[in-house]
Amino acid sequence: MIAIAIVPPIALIVFCVSAAAKWQSDAAKIRPMLEQWISPELIDAPAPAAIEYDARTSDEKTTQYRELNVAIDSVNDRYQILFDLLEEQADWTESLDQPQPTDKYVQIYLAEVQPLMNLAEQLSTSEDAIWMPHEAGNQYGVSNGLLLSGRSMFDMLRVEFRAAVRAKETTRAINAFRLSQTLVAPNAWVSNPLLSSVTDSFGTGIWNESEVGQLVQMIGNQSDADQAWQQHFRGVLLEQLPWLLEGKITDTWRRETLPVTFAPSRRIEWLENAGQLSRITQVGSLAAVKKVVEIDSSSHRESATKLDTALQIPVYGQLYVPSTSKVNLAKTFASEANDRRLARTAAALAVYKLKFDAYPNELAELTKVGLANDDMLDPTGETFRYLVQNQGCILGNASIWFRTSGGFHNGREDTLVDVLKQNREIHFR
Repeated sequence: MIAIAIVPPIALIVFCVSAAAKWQSDAAKIRPMLEQWISPELIDAPAPAAIEYDARTSDEKTTQYRELNVAIDSVNDRYQILFDLLEEQADWTESLDQPQPTDKYVQIYLAEVQPLMNLAEQLSTSEDAIWMPHEAGNQYGVSNGLLLSGRSMFDMLRVEFRAAVRAKETTRAINAFRLSQTLVAPNAWVSNPLLSSVTDSFGTGIWNESEVGQLVQMIGNQSDADQAWQQHFRGVLLEQLPWLLEGKITDTWRRETLPVTFAPSRRIEWLENAGQLSRITQVGSLAAVKKVVEIDSSSHRESATKLDTALQIPVYGQLYVPSTSKVNLAKTFASEANDRRLARTAAALAVYKLKFDAYPNELAELTKVGLANDDMLDPTGETFRYLVQNQGCILGNASIWFRTSGGFHNGREDTLVDVLKQNREIHFR
């Protein structure tokens, strides 16, 4: 009887010792995993994310950038009706030599914002980098009000670009696109809202071959997307370092440490999941999105309980672990990649017309001017729609659109329903 009474306490002691050993052994694995991404010096720093971004950005230029955005916003508020009219003006590239009702007001607006355009030019040519909060990989996509949307800057540059195209001032138009790359879309990928206007402009016939080359270089390629994707995960790791190292999570909104201890095995699972996501290549392809959805779905399923989770205080479920879901980000990359492929195809059509004084009978002929075959494909792997019409042609594409929730079906028709919406056409004259 005494022996039977002794067994449970002994078993409990053995269990606790085993759990503690598991905790200790797994905890020792975390730092080496982190050092594959981040230097030991940065890991040991008191505020790694702040140190990294302070080292490569300028407080002075960042302040000037924020002040410039506020100034542009104050002007744009008075021209909202003009922006709404321009938004509805789908045929802005037609009849460049013919005046439009909005031309007078566009010129008035541009004259008023010219001093702000000059300031934007000064900021864009500065060697001192501007700190963009969304570069830090914030899991919420914002930085507690510090991040300006860039919408006002975009509105100003869009009006400038379109006015330059209509005036056939190509150098001025290229400069507007360059400013948008630097001051609106500093990550170079996700995403440049001026891209659609640039794509439309390739059908106007105002560009020479050298100018088209400059624009294509700014549009970017697949390696730019993969690099931006990996850099994002480095930023996420920097923000999650306190939790990964100490097992305590900081609530981003309330800025306080929650009284929760996370088992090392949970943190290792998180790192392994983030590692799987970061190693995805061909970011922006439909296959990459489906892979992200697959990894995300797997991570949401309750993982097997490890021995060390018995020592967590308090006991909690998987939902308390910071999310590594990047489904929405992957969809954004895919949408942008689709738009950039269309832009490169449109650029190739413009170059083809310059070289051969005619448009090709089919898109496959664009390989003659250096366009890759993959650049002619929509998200489903089909060639962009193309039609030669009179002396011009039409390039068609379905804008990509994903359901906010839910994954992808196996059938092609189901996939089309999920990802394709709203036909878009670029007319070449």
